[in-house]
Amino acid sequence: MKLLRSRALAPFAVALCAAPLRADDPPASPHLPRQPWLVLELRDGPALARGLAGSAAWSSVWSAVLELSPDEGAGIAKLAPLQRALSRASGQSSLAALGELLGARSLYWIEGVDEWLVELAPRDPRLVARTLLEIDRELRLWPGTPKLEAFRCGDAPGWSVGPQLHLVRAGPHFLVAPRRELVERAYRRGLEAPPRSTSDVDPPPAAGATLWIDGALVRRSDGVVALPETLRQPMANLLFGSYLAPLLSARPLRVELSWSADLATLRGEVLAGDTRELEPYWRALGAPPTPAIAVPSFERAAGYLGRVRLQRDWARWWREKDARWSEAGRAGIRDLEQLLALLLKGEDFADALADVEGPLELLFVEPRFEGAAAPAHRYPAAALVIGLAEAERGEVFERSFRTLLGISNAERVKRGFSTLKSSAGEEHGFRVVRARWEDEAPELARVEGNLSPAFARCAHVAVLATSQQALDAALQVLRAVPHEGDAAQAPPRFAGDLLALEGPALARLLEANREALVFARALDEGEELERAETKIEALLAIARALQQLRFSLRLDDERARVELAFELELVGGTR
Repeated sequence: MKLLRSRALAPFAVALCAAPLRADDPPASPHLPRQPWLVLELRDGPALARGLAGSAAWSSVWSAVLELSPDEGAGIAKLAPLQRALSRASGQSSLAALGELLGARSLYWIEGVDEWLVELAPRDPRLVARTLLEIDRELRLWPGTPKLEAFRCGDAPGWSVGPQLHLVRAGPHFLVAPRRELVERAYRRGLEAPPRSTSDVDPPPAAGATLWIDGALVRRSDGVVALPETLRQPMANLLFGSYLAPLLSARPLRVELSWSADLATLRGEVLAGDTRELEPYWRALGAPPTPAIAVPSFERAAGYLGRVRLQRDWARWWREKDARWSEAGRAGIRDLEQLLALLLKGEDFADALADVEGPLELLFVEPRFEGAAAPAHRYPAAALVIGLAEAERGEVFERSFRTLLGISNAERVKRGFSTLKSSAGEEHGFRVVRARWEDEAPELARVEGNLSPAFARCAHVAVLATSQQALDAALQVLRAVPHEGDAAQAPPRFAGDLLALEGPALARLLEANREALVFARALDEGEELERAETKIEALLAIARALQQLRFSLRLDDERARVELAFELELVGGTR
C-alpha cells in the first residue's frame, strides 16, 4: 500500500508493502478448524508490549478510554490477580510478561458461540509454567475460587483453572480455550495435520496484526454460526456500517495492521476478497467509482483541522436515493428537495449534479474571531469545494447562493434578528461573494456568530463556505494548484474517499468549547457537573494525544479489490 503522505516512516510498513495481499485465506495453523469465522494473528508480541509500555500517549489514551467506559474498566480491574501473577512469574511488568507470552506469533480464533481458542508461542515456555503457579497462588487466597488442576491430553500436559479456562501444551506452543473439549480437539487437529518440511518454516514475522473474518459465515441467520454475546453488539455496529456491511455479507474480509517501533504511528488496510461481484458494494456507496483525478493538498490550508473527500457519480447517486434510502431518510430530505427546486428555479437537482466533476472536498478549519466576540459555541469553519465540468454552472450556483441569502434574511427580518449583507468582486482571478452581519446583535453571540457565508468561483471550480476564513483558506490552496500540463508539480491523483483529522487543532477546538460541552453532557446524560467534566476531560486527553487520523477508501474495478486504509499517528510520531 502506498503512503498517503510523502514522509519517512519506520520500516513497519514492510508487512503491507512486501507483496499483494489477499483476503481469501485466513492465517494458517494446524490447530485451526477448517472453517473458522474469525482469526486474529498478533506478530512480535514483545515489540508490541515495549511500544505500549514506553508510550505516554497510549497511556493517556488508555486511561481516558477507561474513564469513558466505567463498565469495561471495572471488568479490566478484575484482571488484577492475573497482572500480579504475570509480574511475579517474569520479574517484569505484567505488560512486558504478556508480550513474552504472545511471543513471535499468536493466534485467536472463533468458531461459534463460546468456541474460541488462543494459540500462544512464548519465547520461553517455562514462563507459562511459572505464571500458572503464580495464578494458583493468587486463587488460593480467595476461599471458594477454582484451583489449578493438571490433566493429560494424550501425551501432552494440560491444566484447568476452574471450569472456564483450559491449557494444553502442543510442542513449543500453548493452546487456551474456555472448554476442555475445545482445547483437546485443537490439539488432536494438530497431530492429524501433515508434518511440515524444513523448507516450510516461516521467516521471523514483521511486527503487526491480521484480522480475518469469513463474511459468508457471519451473515448466516439460520443459527449455524452465531456471535458470542460479548461480541454481538460491537459486531452488529460493524456489520451494518455503510462501508463494511456489503463486504462482510458476501466474502472474507482481511485487515492488516502494522505499527512503528514506538507505536506512535499505526497503519492498516482492509481488503475484500478478490471478486468481480462488486455491484452490491457500488450500490451501497451510491455509484461506481469515477476515474482518478488530480486533487490539491488541502492539508496546507491555514488553520487546517480536517477534510472529507467523497468521489461519486453524483447525478446517479441522487437519482437512486429513493431505492437506497429508508422512508425516514426520504422524508427527512423532502424539505431540502423543495428548497433546491426553488434555488435552481425548477431545474432537476440531478441535472445540476451531472455538471459536478471529480470528488467533493469538504475542508474544515479552526474558527477565528479576531476583532469580534467569540460565540459560546465555536463550530469548525467549513468550505465545500466543487469541481465543475462546465464553467457556466458556477454562475448558476452563485445565483442560488444569493437566493439562499435572500430567503434567510427574509426569515430573520420576520423574527426581528440581524441580517446578512453581501458584496461581490474579483479577488486573484476568483469571482467572490461575501456576506457579513449588518450589525452586532445578542443572537450573534450564540450559533450565528460562527457564520459569515461566502462563495467563490473560477473556471471549473466553485467554493461554498460557512465563513470568510474557510473561504480564504480554500482559495489559498486552489490558487497554488499548478496549471494543466505542469506535470513536474501536478497534484497527486486519487480515486475513492478520504477522511482526515488533525489532532492538535481538534484539541484546541474542544478546549475552547469545554464549558459548553460539559453543560451539554450534564443535560443530555443527566450527570452531575463534576462527572460530566471528568468525561469531557477524558475526550480532551484523547484529542491531545492524537496527531493525525486518516481513513482512505479505494475502489479498484480492474483488480476487483476494495481497500480501506487508515493511519493513526499519536503525538511524538514522525512528521
